[in-house]
Amino acid sequence: MALQKTVKYKDIEIKNAYIKVAGFSGDKSRLQAVVTIQAAPEKQVIDTTQFTVPYVLDGENPIKQAYEYIKTLPEYENAVDC
Repeated sequence: MALQKTVKYKDIEIKNAYIKVAGFSGDKSRLQAVVTIQAAPEKQVIDTTQFTVPYVLDGENPIKQAYEYIKTLPEYENAVDC
C-alpha cells in the first residue's frame, strides 16, 4: 500500500509522488510512523518524515491506521491510494 499525490520538495513540484509508510513503532495507544516520499516507487527516497498516529489496538492493522491518519493531514489532503 502507498499513496500518490503531487507534492513540493525544495520548490520542485513532483507529480504523483509515491508516499509510503516505511516503518513504525509504538505502544497500545499511539504509533510513530516513518513516511517516505519518492518520485516513483523505484526511485530513491527524497524526504522522510515522522508522525505520531493515534492507534486503536483492536482496529484495522497498524499500517492501514497510519495511512488513514496521514490522509487527514493538510499536506497529504487529496492523496489517493495506489
